[in-house]
Amino acid sequence: MTDLLLMPDAELAALRAQLVTELGESVDFTPGTFQTERPRCGRAGCHCMVAGDPGHAPRYTVMRYEAGKTVKRTVPARLAEIVKQRVDRWVVFKSLVDRIADINAELSRRLLLGEHVAKQGSRPVGEKGGSSARKG
Repeated sequence: MTDLLLMPDAELAALRAQLVTELGESVDFTPGTFQTERPRCGRAGCHCMVAGDPGHAPRYTVMRYEAGKTVKRTVPARLAEIVKQRVDRWVVFKSLVDRIADINAELSRRLLLGEHVAKQGSRPVGEKGGSSARKG
C-alpha cells in the first residue's frame, strides 16, 4: 500500500486498468484451497502403519467456506491437476482484486482529501477547524 502513496493519480489509474485486464484473464477459477492427503487406514498389519511409509494413494480435496460452514469436496485423481490449476487462478484472482481495492481506496482518499482541502481553505491537512472563538 505504501508504494501507492507515492504514485501520481494517472499512474494509479493506469495500473488499475492493467490489473482489471489481468482480472478478466483469471476468472475461470475454483474458489477454495487445494489439498493433497496421503491417508493412513489404521489397520495393524497395513504398510501405511510402518514408519516412513508414505501412506495410501493420495486423496485430493478442495476446501472452502459456504454459508459460514467449511465444505470439503473430494476431487477425482484424474481431475486433480486441472482443479489445482483452477484453485491457483483463484489465488491470483483474489490478489488482483485486493490490489485493485487498495488502488481504489487510495484514489478515494485523495478525492476526499481534495474535497476537505477545498472546503477548509489553506488549513493544514489533518487539523480540525474547531468552532469560532466564543465571546463572553
